[in-house]
Amino acid sequence: MTLIEWLREQLDADERVRWEFHHLDCVATAEANANEIPDRRDCDCGYPARVLAEVKAKRAILDLHRQIECVNCEAQGRKPATSCLRCHHGDSDLGERYYDGTCSTVRALAQSHTGRPGWLDEWSGEGTS
Repeated sequence: MTLIEWLREQLDADERVRWEFHHLDCVATAEANANEIPDRRDCDCGYPARVLAEVKAKRAILDLHRQIECVNCEAQGRKPATSCLRCHHGDSDLGERYYDGTCSTVRALAQSHTGRPGWLDEWSGEGTS
């Protein structure tokens, strides 16, 4: 599994569980019995909506930094690879570092999911710690 595939799975999971944890700090659901599931219609705290907005924004960034098969690398003396559409032939400091289809932007985006099942330490990358 690639970093981008794994990160998309994490975003799907974030979207699915947005209601499971928010009620701990939610004023609208604080009065609910501990054994009850709070009625989502009573909530106006904004947490689930913010999670959805963050997931949407991260998916947009992944789409902007999508993988492509580079057909010009070999002709330009670079290692041929699947790489980031935006960064691969842009700033050489960003584009030539990772030849697994990712870039520094995608690696930085993934850092908030470090430690989840399936995370590989090799995805940490430079400048993201």
